[in-house]
Amino acid sequence: MKKIYLIIVFLVTVSYRLHAQGVIDFDSGKYYAGIGIPPVSTYYEKDFKFYVVVPTLGTTPPGYNQLGIAPAGGYYGNMPYNSTSYLYFYQQRSPDEYVAFVQMSGKFFGLSSVQLATSEFVGDLPVTFEGIKAGGVTVYQTFTVLGSDWQNWQTFNFDSQFSSGLLSVNVKTTDLYIDNLQFIPEPSTTALIGFGLLAGWRMLRKRRCL
Repeated sequence: MKKIYLIIVFLVTVSYRLHAQGVIDFDSGKYYAGIGIPPVSTYYEKDFKFYVVVPTLGTTPPGYNQLGIAPAGGYYGNMPYNSTSYLYFYQQRSPDEYVAFVQMSGKFFGLSSVQLATSEFVGDLPVTFEGIKAGGVTVYQTFTVLGSDWQNWQTFNFDSQFSSGLLSVNVKTTDLYIDNLQFIPEPSTTALIGFGLLAGWRMLRKRRCL
């Protein structure tokens, strides 16, 4: 029994170390896009995939998505400045396209905060996060990025609806400038099984001692 207990503790510890709370800062350099480099349709970081969804095709030739990574310190005309890289997106192919992201391993996750910005000529910019949960449950939260403060990145906190149980998230807006997305991983299946076995072992041991 002691050996089983040690194995369970080890599995739980490893699982939580692998899935500790983290921040997607868009600084991985993978699928980098900037001036002179064609934008990309996907971006990967920390087991997350960001991609463009186009429900209705517009007049722009297929295969062109205005999704990219602005380099650290880069400044393109009226785009917001940042000392680190960030993800940007413009609606180019249709008026209903949007950015979505999902954890590629298929695990549930939560969100706690995000930094958003807007450009010089957009003005106040509403950004709606649409969270998809198991069973088709959908939750929404809209942040309004102030155009009067477009030169500064604004931090927004998600409410409790987004703290856990997310399968994927859609980000709906005409322009998107996003950085430092803080996510909350859910315990992995290994951890949940480990906790269940540990709890059962403790109950069994307690009964034997009575």
